[in-house]
Amino acid sequence: MRKMVLFLPSNATSWSRMLPQIRALAASPDAEPHVVLAIEDAERPVSDCHAMGVAYTVMPAIPRHDREHLSGLGRWAQRERVMHGFAAGLLAMRRVRRRLITEKALFAELFRRLGGCVLMVQGDRELGPIPGALAAAGELGLARIIAAPGIPSIRAMSVLRRGQWRFRVDAKAFPPLLNLVAAARFPAQAQPTDFGRLLFSPGWLTLALASAGMLSANPWCLGNGNSDYVLLDSKTKKDEFVRLGVNDRKLLLIGSVDTDPLYREICNREALRDSMAVQYGFDLNQPIVVCSVPIYGEHDLMPMDRHLAEIERIFEVLGRSASNVVLSLHPKSNRETYAQLASRYGLQISNERLYSLLPAADIFVCGSSTTIEWAVMTGIPTLNVDYCGLNDDAIALLRGVVRVETAATLEAMLGRLTSDPEWYRQLAQAQNAAAEDMVPFDGQATARFVALIEGLLGRCPMAAASMAVGERR
Repeated sequence: MRKMVLFLPSNATSWSRMLPQIRALAASPDAEPHVVLAIEDAERPVSDCHAMGVAYTVMPAIPRHDREHLSGLGRWAQRERVMHGFAAGLLAMRRVRRRLITEKALFAELFRRLGGCVLMVQGDRELGPIPGALAAAGELGLARIIAAPGIPSIRAMSVLRRGQWRFRVDAKAFPPLLNLVAAARFPAQAQPTDFGRLLFSPGWLTLALASAGMLSANPWCLGNGNSDYVLLDSKTKKDEFVRLGVNDRKLLLIGSVDTDPLYREICNREALRDSMAVQYGFDLNQPIVVCSVPIYGEHDLMPMDRHLAEIERIFEVLGRSASNVVLSLHPKSNRETYAQLASRYGLQISNERLYSLLPAADIFVCGSSTTIEWAVMTGIPTLNVDYCGLNDDAIALLRGVVRVETAATLEAMLGRLTSDPEWYRQLAQAQNAAAEDMVPFDGQATARFVALIEGLLGRCPMAAASMAVGERR
């Protein structure tokens, strides 16, 4: 009998990363993937599950726990210094603790009924459905696996929190009293950053998670929480996780399932370029530039209007370059948001997945994306557009990547890459050297992933159960 592997996506990004893993296990004689949906927008995952013939369970959406506030006092109560002040913090702490315990019980009942053996999640520090599900899975003996983590970066996490009073700890900032309590009780939660000492979560939420037994030992890096394994695809990334305190025994170097299609496409590069020439009207005497459109606005790293203004400048540069340009959108991006801007500068948005575009590229342009690793694997020089000022220390570890902060610098670097073959060759060589630290890029990551899961299923303490496709609980 096939044993159950549960997938719990927390947003559109995690769903897109889990899809290749779900497809791989659907073909396994030993593993039966089952998707648990406790998110607000479940329409796309439900549609994908039907298309794959994969069973799923839809639960009531579990919102992020840091959005608790005094509901009866209107906008005044939603001001930061009220929401995260002492009185409101105590109230929210009690409320969230009760919610966390209730959510844990709901997940425990569901996991018992499904007979789950493995739980796949995007991380062990997220909010929403993640804390309760991880706690329930731990008590039931399920193997808890972080499915596809990005590059660990404390710098990026601190930029998200800069200038926000609810995360501050330093006395000179007059922080929330509960922040001081949380930092004193759990010192690893307070991280020294370029913006002062910051908590990963507001003090009241840190204390609520701790009282419910769901607090990560150090949430500033994935893998320090209530997980058992982290799936990785590079030695460089593993070394960074270890440096940030994650137990080496949790880190499994098997590669990334979603790079197998990339490998197949790179082996067929010339045919792919010919196909793109026909599809997009490209002149193959000019370089092909693939741009993964940055999503700093969607990630709340800056106001959306400012983000779109920067995007327009980037599109203007790409539109007047002497290159063939195709745009690729992130799963979080709304196509309608970017279509008009792209059309204004003669750019085309592809419907293809990035792994079907990147192998044909001569140059990759993106914005602090984990897909930079794909470009490194394939030896494609990359311009990382960082108008948000992340200056991501983890991306800086990847050689052959040029960081640019403005559209003007992007234009200059793009011009140099297309006119200076020696510099282009040096960047490509640097990427090839960096790729040697990664798990073999051989198209076999899927096989390694399935073998790992099947091995874990052999130690499953719970009985397997199966459900009809599309059954709701």
